[in-house]
Amino acid sequence: MATASVPISDVLSAPNLTGLVQLTAQGIPQVKPASFTRIRHQVNRDYAEWKTAHGARGVAQQTAYGAPAKDDQQTDLGYQTAKCLHSFRTVRLPITDFMNLLQVDNLQKQKMGRDEVARQVKFHTQRNLNLRTAAADSALFQGNIWIDKQGNMLPSATNSVVTIPSLIPAGNQGQLNVFGTGNILTNGWQNPAETSIAQQIINLRIASVRLTGYPITHAFYGANVANYLINNTALSTYFSRAAFPTPLYSSGVGPHVLSSGDLPANLLSLNWIPGYMEYYLDSTGTPQTLLGPDEVVFTCDPDAVDFWQPMEGSYPVPNDYGPTSVDDVISAYDEKFGMAAWAKPCNNPSTAELFFVDTFLPTVTIPNCIFQSVVNFGS
Repeated sequence: MATASVPISDVLSAPNLTGLVQLTAQGIPQVKPASFTRIRHQVNRDYAEWKTAHGARGVAQQTAYGAPAKDDQQTDLGYQTAKCLHSFRTVRLPITDFMNLLQVDNLQKQKMGRDEVARQVKFHTQRNLNLRTAAADSALFQGNIWIDKQGNMLPSATNSVVTIPSLIPAGNQGQLNVFGTGNILTNGWQNPAETSIAQQIINLRIASVRLTGYPITHAFYGANVANYLINNTALSTYFSRAAFPTPLYSSGVGPHVLSSGDLPANLLSLNWIPGYMEYYLDSTGTPQTLLGPDEVVFTCDPDAVDFWQPMEGSYPVPNDYGPTSVDDVISAYDEKFGMAAWAKPCNNPSTAELFFVDTFLPTVTIPNCIFQSVVNFGS
């Protein structure tokens, strides 16, 4: 059965194009759990403001029943503000495809034009999704988002003109001297016999609970880390013996790890995530991986404690394809949060101009919940 023709005003309307945006899949690898990508707040325009906290660890005082309430202290909160990351781009539809859209009496040609519109929307939406992934990686793994004067995201502070910090404490970095009384990572993981990786993770779990009130649950690991655990003297015995089938691994945990190189879920009570799989292409086309090969970023569960809160800003988006009269300018626009797309007629040359916008920011509200460790430090 042939598909009916569609008016160009419907094909290029903001609701239709934004609907295509929402159906578009990721363009680069995305291995973070959904709890790290879920939008948790919406803000007006591009102005983001959030509170930073340390987590509640003390206990309430006992009060005699019937006695007056005791005065308590205000919670220790900080405030941080930043401009959201904002991407706004335009592309003109090729004239041939625009003319195909006008062929309401030729369904084959009009479909060719509609397919090109869908392709353009998919391509540019994937670029927006890629930026979201890269920015989240930078905030989580590097502790900063860096932007140069052309608006390109950078893998380091070199040539940056904009820096958005995650405010990760110095004690939550490197060998993790969390309380200033000594490093949790006392031996490098590259030493298979001398290092008790399991004990270090237990010590970090205890430190996390004392520091934030919550245990670590996720471990984003670099390219060398799985090999360190597989070759560790104590853990290698576990891998060699864990050949029995499990609900997650039909061939057994040990064979799965040795054949795939991926660390299994729930190893040492952590969700191990291969963060080295995520990358982006910088402005020169060079792949940039923001998690170093000897790095592990441990975090709490963002669904249990609101330390990680991606935000979306808003932008005015026209409702319809076509010119807007002065009298209708207010009713002709809607405030849209996050990603959106729309089109307007263009007369030089005669075609349609497609617009793509995104306003967002990954934010860290409890920096103590992130531990950016380096596990190979030469001793």
